[in-house]
Amino acid sequence: MSKYSVYGSDSFDEYIAAILADISLKFQQVIDCVNIHALILGGGYGRGEGGVLQTLEGEKLYNDMDFFVISKKLHPWEKKQIEHKLKDLHHELSEKYGVDIDFSDLKAIDTLPKAPFTLMWYDLKQGHKVIYGRENILRYLPDWKGNQIPLMEALKLLLNRAMGLYFAKEYLDTGKETCEYDFINRNIHKAYQALGEAILIAEGTYHWSNVERISRIHNTDVSKYTTNDKFKTRFHEAMAFKLQPQIKPETSDILYNRHQEAVSMFKDVYFEMWALFFCIDQIDYQVYLEELRNTHLGDNGLLSNLKNLALNLKDTRANGFEWTLFKSYPRLRLFYTLPWLIFGENMDIKELCQKLGLSHTEDTVLLQKRFVRLWQRYN
Repeated sequence: MSKYSVYGSDSFDEYIAAILADISLKFQQVIDCVNIHALILGGGYGRGEGGVLQTLEGEKLYNDMDFFVISKKLHPWEKKQIEHKLKDLHHELSEKYGVDIDFSDLKAIDTLPKAPFTLMWYDLKQGHKVIYGRENILRYLPDWKGNQIPLMEALKLLLNRAMGLYFAKEYLDTGKETCEYDFINRNIHKAYQALGEAILIAEGTYHWSNVERISRIHNTDVSKYTTNDKFKTRFHEAMAFKLQPQIKPETSDILYNRHQEAVSMFKDVYFEMWALFFCIDQIDYQVYLEELRNTHLGDNGLLSNLKNLALNLKDTRANGFEWTLFKSYPRLRLFYTLPWLIFGENMDIKELCQKLGLSHTEDTVLLQKRFVRLWQRYN
């Protein structure tokens, strides 16, 4: 196992190290680091499990590189200035290296001890590499346990990976699959990866390492989440792709059938996760909607409720106002309408428009675009 991947060679390590040295140098040239405590590589490469793409020219990057920036406590205008520079640096470096080089919003060091227990923070603490600044900076994060990750983190993960399936379907429906087969294939695999990770969160056996997750799914009874006996095979294929990705064209029929199979299994697991969240034994789409109507997402503090109210009012202009819904974080409205978008479930058009914050319309394309915009805002 190499420093940045499971299957990469020593030369691949050298290749990654050179890229990181260049990114660190550019970062220090562009950003006034007097206000920066650390630049941290997270994601697969930060955990030592990044993808290694074999090409005729040798081993190449495949996954995005995710960087987290830990700063001093700054005034909002100072923070905005730095984040603007990071956005420009993202575009420059992404074009240079052919993968997304992403920088997080600034995370002030004094907020680390109070950081929310999210999948992102847990994975980052457990596996990362500091490429600039203080090596032990993340010791300030709480000592979270993998068996205590909130179930809502699994549901948020599924929401985001469902959108990958949606965008893949757009390419399939518009006849662009021959040009975008890598995107479609990658997002099908990501969907299966997320399903397995969600199951491990629900079972209290999640682990930050991809390699360990493969082993744990193998030893998990997944029958209560999906009755499809191909699930474990698909999960193992997806994880193998994550570690050793391959880009190979497939016919439209094969891609379409693989996508349909993924959506079917995704639907099974998605609704079972919500049954666990609602603490009920059986669930269908109508029960799902009924339970969501009595669900609150976010803390119950007055300030939080008022912030959520303001966001929801801005999106909907008070159309279809419901206090229970509007005091929750707007992601709840995405959960309401996701089964319509991804699984083709029927939803009353008036309620659909209300949840998406649109005047009455039966234009499906307009409704889909609205969902995507809200997801980009609140994912």
